[in-house]
Amino acid sequence: MVSKRKIKLKFTDFWVNYNKAENNIFYEMLSKIYDLELSEEPEILFYSCYGNEHIKYKCKKIFYSAENQRPNFKYCDFAITFDFLVDPRHFRFPLFGLYCNPDELIWNENKAISLNDWKLKSKFCCIVVSNPNAVERIEFYHELSKYKKVDSAGKWNNNIEIGPSHLDKLNFIKDYKFVISYENSSYPGYTTEKIIEPLMTNSIPIYWGNPLVEYDINSKRIINVHKYNSIKEVIQSIIEIDNNEVMAVDMVNNPIFTDNKVPDQIKKSEMLNFLVKAIENKKIPIAQSIVGRMNIFVFNTWLWYIRLRGRIGKSFHSGSKYKLE
Repeated sequence: MVSKRKIKLKFTDFWVNYNKAENNIFYEMLSKIYDLELSEEPEILFYSCYGNEHIKYKCKKIFYSAENQRPNFKYCDFAITFDFLVDPRHFRFPLFGLYCNPDELIWNENKAISLNDWKLKSKFCCIVVSNPNAVERIEFYHELSKYKKVDSAGKWNNNIEIGPSHLDKLNFIKDYKFVISYENSSYPGYTTEKIIEPLMTNSIPIYWGNPLVEYDINSKRIINVHKYNSIKEVIQSIIEIDNNEVMAVDMVNNPIFTDNKVPDQIKKSEMLNFLVKAIENKKIPIAQSIVGRMNIFVFNTWLWYIRLRGRIGKSFHSGSKYKLE
């Protein structure tokens, strides 16, 4: 048996509890190829956008973002984000791909929804979000609520209880015909779990966020707000479907993915190929180059300055305010 090459890794600036091997998609995938060791002296650093600890490391760096942020190649060698970025250093993997097994979402006749199945969805519409600053989403929620009550199970405008896990969320939304699936913001390629969760439960997403969402999801399976001229038109379409069960069933029986094929951008095998090429790349890491060292010097000087002026506090250390973008 050929032994695996040993690689030292570290994960930093991610969300809580992601800086370890358990429930870590990158560690899970790479462990099939390499003998991995989590280390404070890594050869490969994976970092995200929730802090700035990555600055102090001088190894090869791979940036990952689930947020609406661009990779900054002044600080990273490679990047995985949702962005439509044509660059060999970048791989597009929109967040919704982490929330599903896409092979299980390929449509076949055994998954067809009947009229009786649809009638079991006894509730109209729900929303499950926490961010109180998404203006477009809040506006739409209030407009649709003029037609019928919309249940809100997240931290924002909560009017119904829900469990804390992802499974709890799926079990909650499965009883609803429609789900408001607005992203926090709009940007080409920015497709998160908000669209895939209602699709997994045979509900209809009312989607806004990625204006090019049809590259990820079959446009016939969703209500794509970007295709309408006004919110009034969107709501008129929702009312029509709400009052026409045959139309609703026809809609949910469309394949989730265009041509009923898993898109390359959410195939974990494709992401693994990208990661292996990145790891095996022999180029000197940006952090060790003259340009990279200068970038880090400038950043540390800026950090020293704002600390000296007393403008930095807890928000910086949590990555919620002063983030590299």
